[in-house]
Amino acid sequence: MLRFRYGILTDDDGTMTLNDIGKLYNLKGERIRQIELRALSRLRRPERLQALQHFRQANQQGAAGDQGTSLVPY
Repeated sequence: MLRFRYGILTDDDGTMTLNDIGKLYNLKGERIRQIELRALSRLRRPERLQALQHFRQANQQGAAGDQGTSLVPY
């Protein structure tokens, strides 16, 4: 769901509205928003951040000469 919302790992812009994602899952946009908030709060937990450190490091190395393409906002 976060991939759809923020266009992560897509070739084009790929971002979708809450209602567009809701149509895919047969849910209302408000429910998608609630799920999105819960997923983001889980990603902010320290144990999750440690598990995602290799993505951050790979992103920093890969984007050294490419400004503005960071997948992780650090």
